[in-house]
Amino acid sequence: MPPRFLHPLLIRYIRGPNHPAKLRLLHAGRRYLHGLECAVRPDLRLALDYGDRLQHELLCGRDHEPLTLALLERLLQPGSVFVDVGANIGFFSLLAARRVGAT
Repeated sequence: MPPRFLHPLLIRYIRGPNHPAKLRLLHAGRRYLHGLECAVRPDLRLALDYGDRLQHELLCGRDHEPLTLALLERLLQPGSVFVDVGANIGFFSLLAARRVGAT
């Protein structure tokens, strides 16, 4: 895992414009690109692994399953109950927890 002070620079590079060698550089260094802490939403930060497909999407600044996100935002109200079966990295669980609030 890279030192924490490098995380913002690495995230900026990953999310920045592509160039011919970028994919090769990131692929070669993917074993070291884990635990990168970054904001995946304005109110949500996660430590992510570049080698995982879902986490790679989030690191690159893409929304994961935008239709599901829109549905959750529409259906979940404060005090609702949310069960995330097979949570993987807990992305939807954390978003739902923010939406539902403390119980």
